[in-house]
Amino acid sequence: MGFANQSEQPGLYHSLSWSALFTYPRHEKKVAEQLLCRGVESFLPLYAEKRTWKNRQTVTLTLPLFPGYVFARFARRDRVRVMSLPGVVSIVERAGAVSSISDHYIEKLRAGIRLGRVRPFREAILGDRVQITSGPLSGLEGVLMHFRSEFRVVVSIGMIGQSVSIEVLRDEIALLPSSRERRMV
Repeated sequence: MGFANQSEQPGLYHSLSWSALFTYPRHEKKVAEQLLCRGVESFLPLYAEKRTWKNRQTVTLTLPLFPGYVFARFARRDRVRVMSLPGVVSIVERAGAVSSISDHYIEKLRAGIRLGRVRPFREAILGDRVQITSGPLSGLEGVLMHFRSEFRVVVSIGMIGQSVSIEVLRDEIALLPSSRERRMV
């Protein structure tokens, strides 16, 4: 599907790191829009999902990949301005410091969304840890799962406790050494 409200001048923000903003339920799109209006680069990963209502009408919804979260890149001095936006609950922190998300991870998410290969995944099932070896998502690590005779890799963002399911082919993944060691024990 795509993403909402990213800056038209990405080079302007290149030296700043990405942070995750925790939002009120169903306020992600509004927060991303407000960030853009205030000149703050934001990234709201979205996906399309078809749903059938009780009256059997089918609609396609555009939903956030990570419900309750919006990614933003802003300077430390803009923290109060970001926190004062309607719908923002907090900035995700770890050990009292704002947690940062690498540009590499954000770019991989964008590439997966452009290809329509990233979907939300609610329950992670334990499996082998693998790394995607080819394609625009190469370098991402996750858990290998067998789902409807397709292989999927579940990639978790530990900082916000959310997961996504990414469709990959068998030859696009490699077992990580730590997973092999666990099998031999």
